[in-house]
Amino acid sequence: ASPPSAAEKLWADAQAAASKRREADPKADATALFRQLLRDKCLRAGMVGSLTSATGLIPGLGTLAGLAIDGVGDLTYMARLQRQLALTTFAIYGREPTAKELDRIDRWILTFGAGGS
Repeated sequence: ASPPSAAEKLWADAQAAASKRREADPKADATALFRQLLRDKCLRAGMVGSLTSATGLIPGLGTLAGLAIDGVGDLTYMARLQRQLALTTFAIYGREPTAKELDRIDRWILTFGAGGS
């Protein structure tokens, strides 16, 4: 058997994350689980933004680190975070996204999400 594709791995990770949330709060319905997921991802995004901004407080080295993190790391992390949010939302609601939906998710993230920040 061939190894799973990147998309299959991302979907498996999203399903595992949704299952973990269900196990942690078995009485919660899908909407409550989604709200928990959204809150957690927003907090992570805020933390990354704070760390990126904080590097500017260190003269010289902080500026260089800030450019490196903000230019590449921040964008990459935020895009991954947004994709995880989208895929885990599908998993929480028990629906696997189609190839067209996956493409649309990626385009939205690149256009309006991490790529637009």
